[in-house]
Amino acid sequence: MILKSRSQKLLTLGYKLFIVLFIVSTVCAPLCACGLSDWDYDLPNGYYVARGNYKRIFLAYGNGNGLGTTITPKDKYVSYFAYNEVYIVAQTITLPEEIEPDEIEPFLKHAKVAYYIVNSETQEVYEELTEEEYETLISELQITNLCDWIPTITKPKGAWT
Repeated sequence: MILKSRSQKLLTLGYKLFIVLFIVSTVCAPLCACGLSDWDYDLPNGYYVARGNYKRIFLAYGNGNGLGTTITPKDKYVSYFAYNEVYIVAQTITLPEEIEPDEIEPFLKHAKVAYYIVNSETQEVYEELTEEEYETLISELQITNLCDWIPTITKPKGAWT
């Protein structure tokens, strides 16, 4: 009877330990992993482009390494970006849910593009612009000296992990 009592106590302790570990892993694991990115590319004044995974490349502001305020919506994929000392511009597309990594590059050629313009000094964001609206705003804001478009389909030179 004493042996059975110890077995029951050990079994009860095992269940309690399992429950505690389960709770800790389900609560803490997402918190630890949420800020990790495959690569980050630093831009002026605390902005950056980050690759969270093959379907999630975004423009953000803040701490880097995927931790910060996201500028582009979750369903947008930054396919190209460019910048100068003040302005950051991005071309975005919406990827289909079921897309595989090897299907993204061909998809880019025919995808509908939306543009973003960010003034990195004032944090003003112009979002979801058509190509015509983008070109007009570039002219109105007198944005010059942007670098060439930087593609994100592969890790850009200068990006860090």
